[in-house]
Amino acid sequence: MQSVRRAARTIPFPFLGYVLGVIGLLFLGGFVGALASGFSFAPVIGIATAALFVGMVACFRIRAHQIAQGNRGDVELSMDPMRPAEDPEATARYLMTYRGTNAPASREGESGRKTDSGRPLAA
Repeated sequence: MQSVRRAARTIPFPFLGYVLGVIGLLFLGGFVGALASGFSFAPVIGIATAALFVGMVACFRIRAHQIAQGNRGDVELSMDPMRPAEDPEATARYLMTYRGTNAPASREGESGRKTDSGRPLAA
């Protein structure tokens, strides 16, 4: 069960949500055009449009729920679709290999304020 949860946390739900939203907007335009033209398949396009928008909202709600559950030390999640999930072990491995330092023990910046990614704020 843990592997399923870990695999689900690596799915880029925000990116998938944005893609579904763009496709939904295209279908919305097709739906309005089909209604204006009087095509008989307009209700099918309307149902598909609604399903795409419901899927988009579901993707964002799933990620919000995953973030609310907490990171539990395995992967740091974000709502940003272009920023992938961060693995603290990979960060520590990078710091040790290329910087010659250990991973920071505290996730607070020099000013004491936490950033979105846990990195210190630039002075």
